[in-house]
Amino acid sequence: MPAGLRQLRLIKVLVVALAAACSAIVFDTSNFSKPADTKKTNKSCVYCHTQSGSKDLTEAGKYYRDKGTLDGYNKK
Repeated sequence: MPAGLRQLRLIKVLVVALAAACSAIVFDTSNFSKPADTKKTNKSCVYCHTQSGSKDLTEAGKYYRDKGTLDGYNKK
């Protein structure tokens, strides 16, 4: 295979890999709460988030993120 075709193929592979990595970052939902979390904690979204739809967490949200439960959390 000529060197030019190898370079073109490598560029195509890198572009696809970069697109896949960017998609994984953009569509990663592991940092978002899920409806199951609301059912599990019996709390509204804004108990753990600074506002509805926000990724910013309150102290309770940080506790839940770290522990996976609100058991033992004392609201200040």
